[in-house]
Amino acid sequence: MVGKPLLILSTMALVVLWVAGTTQAAEFGTREEAKAMLDKAVTAVKGNKEKALAMFNNGESGFKDRDLYVLCKYF
Repeated sequence: MVGKPLLILSTMALVVLWVAGTTQAAEFGTREEAKAMLDKAVTAVKGNKEKALAMFNNGESGFKDRDLYVLCKYF
């Protein structure tokens, strides 16, 4: 009966790894979410640059989401 405990242990390990992977994925934004934020930021800047920069700095209106945020550099 060595096979049954090994099967149970293997199944439990796979479940734990799957749960850890899905939990970790929720901590970071996706490529699609980053692209959507970029498009939204460009639209905001075209509408009102000063207001958009203030929203970016404050993380308002969805411009800060997990590890995604807008960064503007002045030249």
